[in-house]
Amino acid sequence: MAEVWVTPQNSEIHVSPGDEVVVRLPQNATTGYLWSVQRVDGIAEVIGNEYEVSGQPLPGAGGQQVVRIRAAAAGEGLVRLVLKRPWESAVQDRCDVRISVGAEEPGPGRGPQRPGPPPTRDGPGEGGTSAHHR
Repeated sequence: MAEVWVTPQNSEIHVSPGDEVVVRLPQNATTGYLWSVQRVDGIAEVIGNEYEVSGQPLPGAGGQQVVRIRAAAAGEGLVRLVLKRPWESAVQDRCDVRISVGAEEPGPGRGPQRPGPPPTRDGPGEGGTSAHHR
C-alpha cells in the first residue's frame, strides 16, 4: 500500500487498489471557514478527516485540514471538499480530488508522490489566492 499526497495542483491522480490518498488544505478556523467533505462517489472511501496545527499553536494561527482517502477497488472516484462557514450555505472554495484506480502496479506518473507543502494563504478575503478548482 502506498501513500499518495495530493495538493490542489495535482488533484487528478492514478493509484493502485488499497492506496491511501492524503489531501492537505490550508485552513484557519478562526475565520469561521472550515473544510468539510461534501461528496464521495465511486471507489473512494474517506478514512480520516482531521485538523493539524502548523507550528506552534498561537491564537489566530492557521493550520491544515488533512483528509485521508482510500482507493477501495479498481475504478474511478471523486471526493469533493468545500470551504465554508457551517452556519452559511455559500461555499467559499472547493477542491475536487478525482481518483483513477487501476488493477496493475504503479508505473511512471503513478505511485507515491510527496510534493512540498501545499500553498498557504490567509483566510478568505484576506488577500490570499485561491489554490483550488472551482
